[in-house]
Amino acid sequence: MALSLTTASSADPLSTAEAKLFLGIDHSNDDDHIDNFVLPAARQEAETLTHRAFTNQTYVLRLTSFPDGPIILPRPPLSSVTSVTYIDTAGDSQTWASSKYTVETPTGERALWATIQPVYGEVYPSTRSIVDAVTVTFVAGYGSAASSIPSGIKAGVGLLCRYYYDPDGTDGEKSRAAAVSILMPYLAWRADLRFD
Repeated sequence: MALSLTTASSADPLSTAEAKLFLGIDHSNDDDHIDNFVLPAARQEAETLTHRAFTNQTYVLRLTSFPDGPIILPRPPLSSVTSVTYIDTAGDSQTWASSKYTVETPTGERALWATIQPVYGEVYPSTRSIVDAVTVTFVAGYGSAASSIPSGIKAGVGLLCRYYYDPDGTDGEKSRAAAVSILMPYLAWRADLRFD
């Protein structure tokens, strides 16, 4: 099983102005540093910590075969499934028709893993016994804009901005610890879905 990010998010959870509110600064001297380092580092740490995608990003999940149970998609929340393809027993690439499977998509701020499984009366297609015989392409995230991200996650990212802006300052480690506490309720961790 392997997970690849194919299209990264184009938006950070906070704007530069919002990050500066958390940092307690009102000048523009450090805007480039905030945009190019502080915000991306804070977002990446928060996404890694929670095992979530914040704004929409496209992933490819590769499996050796279809599982005995549902396919569990990492990086909640799920936005959409783009395609499910597989290598059939003859060695040809096939697309599994979306009418033959169902996608269960939990909703809400703390939604966990979406699943894919055959609809009633259908079974998984037979695949060739090779590595990466099944490929699931999907979009994960709360939405395409930062406004769709829960406020708790935004607050956690804001506190991480304080840490990355001044890691050696008196509030750096305290801000990081507070961020971890705020982000913990959003944790979506499973040992079998850990890719980082």
